[in-house]
Amino acid sequence: MAQEDSGGTAVGFGIGLVAGVALGVGIGLLLAPNDGESLRKDLAERAKKLKDEADGGYRRAGDIAAEWADRGRDVAERARTAAAQGIREARKHMVPVDDPRKSDLAGVEGTADGA
Repeated sequence: MAQEDSGGTAVGFGIGLVAGVALGVGIGLLLAPNDGESLRKDLAERAKKLKDEADGGYRRAGDIAAEWADRGRDVAERARTAAAQGIREARKHMVPVDDPRKSDLAGVEGTADGA
């Protein structure tokens, strides 16, 4: 469970980091002493680079989500298997309530079987 939380936190941190870098780059470029054409070119190049980095982060987040979904399915399948095995084992030890001869409590005073 702790790993799941840290995986989500890492993705959130990565997205925040990319957004912070984009904001910082944009402000820095607007305040830099460049002419208009050079500034637009720099902004376009950096925007493309940021887009590529964001796409990579998005793909990584998708991969991580798919991995956690697979793990969740595996855990659920193991739990179903264990529960089914437990039910099978419990059924082996069940006795009909209406047959006092088969009950472990037959003859024990103070129980439903022993009156």
